[in-house]
Amino acid sequence: MNFKDKIESLEKFLIESGEKKGLASPPLFRLFWKLGSNIPPPLFLSFKMNALCFGGPFSVIMGFIYFSMLGFRSEYHDPLIDIAAAIVTGFVFGWAMAWTIEKKKQKLKLGRWDQFPTK
Repeated sequence: MNFKDKIESLEKFLIESGEKKGLASPPLFRLFWKLGSNIPPPLFLSFKMNALCFGGPFSVIMGFIYFSMLGFRSEYHDPLIDIAAAIVTGFVFGWAMAWTIEKKKQKLKLGRWDQFPTK
């Protein structure tokens, strides 16, 4: 079974389990897959990897937002404050997403990605 078929199988399994199929393929992961990465869906990643996959890009986006809102307006503004705020925000967001996904994994009792789907 190829990667795309496994994703479709997971989406079908989630719908049958009463979950949203977007849990199998969030937009960020679809972007990773379009860029050629075969990273497993978040339900099959570790807590740390989910925190990194969600918190990292969020930190970068928030850094740009903080800097664009505050950095250009004040000559006395320190950009290190924007960087620190973006890192903290990304850490909190990544941790919250990883925790949420971890709870879903426990509820669904999924195994390893290389063994999915089990027959």
